[in-house]
Amino acid sequence: TSSSHPLTPCLPPPQVAFGLARSKQLGVTVHAGEADDWQSIQDAVHNCGARRIGHGVALRESAELRAFVADNYIALE
Repeated sequence: TSSSHPLTPCLPPPQVAFGLARSKQLGVTVHAGEADDWQSIQDAVHNCGARRIGHGVALRESAELRAFVADNYIALE
């Protein structure tokens, strides 16, 4: 028997999944900026299309990213 999950080959890579969600106009929430630095939030916003950030405490480390998040009405939890 295989040790990997049987559905693993059927799952799309994250960028495909996030792209599909955006194309269907679904809200994308990404938990970023708690265990990692502000760049994880930047990645979530710019590469994943996050419209909501969970645990984004590292946002305080980048004034430019804070302004982008505010200007684009990206929600924070």
